[in-house]
Amino acid sequence: MKANIPVFSNAKNYRKDPMVPLVVPTVNLSHLSLIPHQRKHHNLEKGFLVCNSNCAVIGIVIPFAALQEKFGPINTVSVVTMQAVSGKTPMDTKSSPRYDRTPCRALGPLQLLDRTETLADPSVP
Repeated sequence: MKANIPVFSNAKNYRKDPMVPLVVPTVNLSHLSLIPHQRKHHNLEKGFLVCNSNCAVIGIVIPFAALQEKFGPINTVSVVTMQAVSGKTPMDTKSSPRYDRTPCRALGPLQLLDRTETLADPSVP
């Protein structure tokens, strides 16, 4: 962000930062409305940082968005991925619950940094 240019990242480094929109394009484009707040917070004129979620979470939130729209909030979900089993992703027991809040963040209303104000979703009348 120091370069003051727009950045769209697949990297995991900023996914949990509440000032960085975590966008799944078919689900929560309204979260891009966080960009002006991010710019103000970091004193940026034209730069910003937007992250996408990892592949497992994207596969979860897309159908859940449709289910929530039709039936209301989903309270409990149990998910198993086989990424570590494939050998491509190292097994890390400390970070195994890494998906616990990420789908909720992608599906839920956008929260400002201080967590006391919710930004209005422009797609909801």
